[in-house]
Amino acid sequence: MLANEIPITIHGNLTKDPELQTFPDGTPCLNFTIANTPRRYDRQAQQWKDGEPTFFNVKASGQLAANMARSLSKGARVIIEGTIAQRVFQGQDGQQHRTMEVTATDIGASLIFAAVNVNRNNQHN
Repeated sequence: MLANEIPITIHGNLTKDPELQTFPDGTPCLNFTIANTPRRYDRQAQQWKDGEPTFFNVKASGQLAANMARSLSKGARVIIEGTIAQRVFQGQDGQQHRTMEVTATDIGASLIFAAVNVNRNNQHN
């Protein structure tokens, strides 16, 4: 991690199937979004109520991106560890916009609502 990077761990659900792309040098990469919706229990209504969702733009590259594309699909609950930074871009409206973007250093499937089988990659040293 570089100096002044902001570490973050987030939990959420994939909003669509990951689509693996490749950098010109052949490195796999992914850009995807996860949604985190807070929930609270309403004792009076005796039911769970959803709050407003927060969406996170996430990018991953290398073996992490390739493994994620093979392993996870839309709706999967994931745990992402990485760094978060503000990105500035020019929109189609010609205006400058800002967004927060997470660069993933590790991604895991949450085991709260699912079971998984782990298959190790062959390690090349």
